[in-house]
Amino acid sequence: MKPKLLLFVLLTTFFNAYTQHLKWHNPEQEGYPVVEGRGWQTGLADFYDRLPAKAKATVRKEVWSLAKNSAGNYIKFRSNANTIMVRFQVTNGWAMNHMRQPVLVVWICMQKI
Repeated sequence: MKPKLLLFVLLTTFFNAYTQHLKWHNPEQEGYPVVEGRGWQTGLADFYDRLPAKAKATVRKEVWSLAKNSAGNYIKFRSNANTIMVRFQVTNGWAMNHMRQPVLVVWICMQKI
């Protein structure tokens, strides 16, 4: 048990030291729209919603539920960084009723322009 604890402490310390020099960006705190792949940028109940809040009164409950799912949203950016780290949190778990099992895919495509 003690070796596992020691390994955990060492890895945590290394990760904290490594990430201190990184510059983090929060899409919610940018001064302009950075999330693409949705039809509305304003009037949203939550930042990653796909429909404006006013649509809740006019669409079916099932449609509004899907509007709370951020599938299709993406952030496009350019960077000359050697390392890109993504930090995110899932609100309602990974599973969806029409999928067999949850799969996480993070694509980072870098193009030299």
